[in-house]
Amino acid sequence: MRDFLQKKLKIEFTKWKLLQILIAVFLLFFSQYALQDTTFHFPNKVVFAVSVVAVVLLILFIKDLTNKKFLARNVALIIILVGGAACVIKAPQRGLDEESHLTYAIELADGNFFKYENDFNPAKVDVNVSQPDWNAVYNFDSLRNPSADNKLSNFLQPKHQSSKYSGKITGLTNLSYIPNAIGWDIGRIISNRVFVSYYLGRLFNVLAFALLAFFAVKISKRYSEVLYLFATFPTTLWIVAGYSYDYLYYGLALILFALFTNFFAKEKSIGKKESLLFIGLSSLMIFPKFPFVLIGTFICVFPSRYYKSARDRIFAGVVFLMSMILAGIYYISGSILTKIFHSVSPTNNPTIQGGGIFSLVAHPGILLRTFFFEVLGSIGVFSGTNQGNPPAPLQYTNTDSAFLHNISPFLFVLLLVLVSANIQIKIPNKIKVFIVGVFLAISFMIMYAMAGDSRVGMKSGDVILHGVQFRYFYLMFLTVPFFISDKIKMLFKSSDNNLLRTKDSSVSFLQYSLIFLNIFVLGIAIFSYWK
Repeated sequence: MRDFLQKKLKIEFTKWKLLQILIAVFLLFFSQYALQDTTFHFPNKVVFAVSVVAVVLLILFIKDLTNKKFLARNVALIIILVGGAACVIKAPQRGLDEESHLTYAIELADGNFFKYENDFNPAKVDVNVSQPDWNAVYNFDSLRNPSADNKLSNFLQPKHQSSKYSGKITGLTNLSYIPNAIGWDIGRIISNRVFVSYYLGRLFNVLAFALLAFFAVKISKRYSEVLYLFATFPTTLWIVAGYSYDYLYYGLALILFALFTNFFAKEKSIGKKESLLFIGLSSLMIFPKFPFVLIGTFICVFPSRYYKSARDRIFAGVVFLMSMILAGIYYISGSILTKIFHSVSPTNNPTIQGGGIFSLVAHPGILLRTFFFEVLGSIGVFSGTNQGNPPAPLQYTNTDSAFLHNISPFLFVLLLVLVSANIQIKIPNKIKVFIVGVFLAISFMIMYAMAGDSRVGMKSGDVILHGVQFRYFYLMFLTVPFFISDKIKMLFKSSDNNLLRTKDSSVSFLQYSLIFLNIFVLGIAIFSYWK
């Protein structure tokens, strides 16, 4: 067996690997003792088997954890195997806003690039007249449906039914759901069961994110460890393992910061190709998170010495302005189409009375409180403190683990300090100030959008703005290390050639920590979602 693994599959199978597998399986099964409201019991056989297979394959195929050369390969493996297992373990619709995202994915899978008047209304989550398959999944949505069935075996029974769309065109379908739609369509081709499409739709989201994260870490010259941390942290994996556009937002954020930091590493001067690539990628943010198209400004503020010529700097500014015009047209495309076709969008409900920018200006206390609690506090929630809604790293479980919400933030801070101490680039203070200014503008745009959202907008008596979730600020999290790097190096009296950088132990500790934290979270999840 050992010869087969080593020679045929080129897997290094050692006693150390065997010990890791035994520890991993032990963690999966006995993690139930870290839960508050459960007694000892055997987990659901299907989800437990999926978890065991995932962790065994992960440990067998993971490559040389002491060598940075394999970071990109390893990041893709962790995302695919742990994220793939999460797709199955997480109960239907227990992801963030999956009830809304699922209908858009089905719509795209049905070949519709336009939205119609009778489409799903996110303000009324208990009815979807156009998509019987969505209704079949809703019957198992125990988060929003009081009469939902919570048995995995029953979820395997519903069969596909044809969608029926009607009414006039009201807008464009969001193309960020393409991976979900591809998975859903493949499921329909190979089976008539809804659950096959449902899980394949989730899985293709994970695969898409794995591909984006792989390229980000692969091309990064000085920021790969930071990208590795944020790409494989459990909160990230459990969010992308569902129906959402977050895989695209997170993946683009990783690639953009790989490119951004590469410029400071002086690996390449900024020319027309570099500007087109960076601004083109930032323009894709119109699909997952529109305000983040402003990230394109980052390449426009580099000092002149980073550009190949003065014309290239002017070119970057012009391209960014053009991208903003196109982004603005896309943003108002729904309004344009409803006027052209004289239609009424089901999602264009009246905003909360008094909501929007005027309400924010009239109630600065709510704005400031939301900024401090939800925006500045978002990285704490991401780390797993369980101080936000939705919680992290797992969302909407049936039971909880106080131990997980203590060990996860502790390990996150430890790893954040480690990767920050290892950064070998210098970013001018003027650019840091500019970045902060852009992030403040984006944060306000997000709060403004939530204030006028008919689902969560401002209501009389509110002291904080609801709906501003930590996951919106993922791109901001990626900047924290280069803001704190110098201070950490001073604290530990470490130089640019510090021991943390020259020893392989830091890379090894980073990878082992994230692998086994993810395995522990898998163990918590298999006892938390299904009966």
